[in-house]
Amino acid sequence: MKAYFDYSANDQKFWDTYSTLWENSLYQSAFQAPHYIQYLASQAKNILLTFKCENDDELTGAAFFYRKGGEYSFLSDMKADHNFFIIHKKCSPEEIEFFFNAFINNIEKEKLAFRLNRQPEWASYSDVFKDARNASRLFWLQAKYTYCLTLDELTPEALFQRTNRQKLRQKLNGLKELDTVSFEAYTGDEDWDSWMKDFFQSHISRWEDTPTPSAYRSLQKQEFIDQCLKAWLKNGLLARFSMKLGEKRIAFVVGIIEKNSLIHHSTSHDNAYFKYSPGLVLIRLIGKWMEENNFTKLDFGDGNEAYKYLFAKKEDEHELNTIFISSHKNIPFVIKAQLISKVKGSPKLQRFYEQKIKPIARKFSKNIA
Repeated sequence: MKAYFDYSANDQKFWDTYSTLWENSLYQSAFQAPHYIQYLASQAKNILLTFKCENDDELTGAAFFYRKGGEYSFLSDMKADHNFFIIHKKCSPEEIEFFFNAFINNIEKEKLAFRLNRQPEWASYSDVFKDARNASRLFWLQAKYTYCLTLDELTPEALFQRTNRQKLRQKLNGLKELDTVSFEAYTGDEDWDSWMKDFFQSHISRWEDTPTPSAYRSLQKQEFIDQCLKAWLKNGLLARFSMKLGEKRIAFVVGIIEKNSLIHHSTSHDNAYFKYSPGLVLIRLIGKWMEENNFTKLDFGDGNEAYKYLFAKKEDEHELNTIFISSHKNIPFVIKAQLISKVKGSPKLQRFYEQKIKPIARKFSKNIA
């Protein structure tokens, strides 16, 4: 076996090989899907790093990163809810151990720094990865990033009951008194341009005059998101949902499909109908669609926002972590990692950062640009 970092652009032969690996991987993560990750790679041509693990010239593992501010992050971190390493499901425990030891050894050898956000603590390889870090001479620190809330049931019917709240049925009836309510569920490119335009405008309006205005005010960002969704569509992983009141779309969800699971990825709603909770009503309608299409798992993705607990319980929380790795001599990186860990570990400091520091930093960054 051999494993190494490759800084060059990947040719189509590699992407074909990677597609086979992904289809046979432990976690067929939508955020590492072949068309999606290849599109992201095209946006990071000169700052791309690919970790490749091979056994007798067969690709058995891979991970993609991009350089940002002197450190490497998962390429999928450009737009993801969780970031997995892609490892072939036939790999033995010894081969998985080799994969992570080689990853750590290459970081040490090439004196690199990594900040790995949204690392799923529930991944089966988490302990092996941690052992590899412990056995190294590198600095590393694991900080809790957030929670991922997941409704995981044995049957589609049981899953729907988790979303079928009486209060939401009442809200839906209230909307029906205003006008005709219709539900849209698209798994192809139906009405693409109109739907995307409505989604972006809704998101811009939803976050207008708040400390965190919508990134979709940028046409460049709109184009990026449009291409991300088209990449998921090519892999058959995209589901777009919306609710219309009369002829107007008032709630949106971009869903990502992973086998029997749907990831509740991106959302928006019209705040003019706030008292009717259109975003929550849409989740109930999606729950019915999931029952009809044999889904048993609803993944609320990155974040533990309060509205998710209308459906989820404490035991539905799954931890996402940030893992920092570098040489002990990389003092600025080490200090930053320790500060971030301290903030993440304190709800009070976290709120202060989110409400005070982050909006100022975003405004300053925009003015510089």
